Amino acid sequence: MILDCTGRTEKFSYTLLKPWANAKYVTLSPPTLRNFDEHGIIGGLMKNGLDLLAANSTAIIEGKTLRWAYFIPSSNALTQLVDLARQKKVFINKIYVFS
Repeated sequence: MILDCTGRTEKFSYTLLKPWANAKYVTLSPPTLRNFDEHGIIGGLMKNGLDLLAANSTAIIEGKTLRWAYFIPSSNALTQLVDLARQKKVFINKIYVFS
């Protein structure tokens, strides 16, 4: 899984994801609100669906997906992640720089 907090989804390459390994690219900066602002509610819903479908149409045949995530900052959740990292139950394998 690649977790993107930069909002630069358009520059992402699916070659970074391993085929048929339930690989996911998750962005915390989806275009949802921008699409609603630019196209209204109905148009924004349609644009969001088409954007997600288009982003996944070629990669899904290799078992790779792009997903949009939404979050609310939570100190409890961050503390749990720190605890899991200290127990070596979760780790960062590699960091890719977008340039």
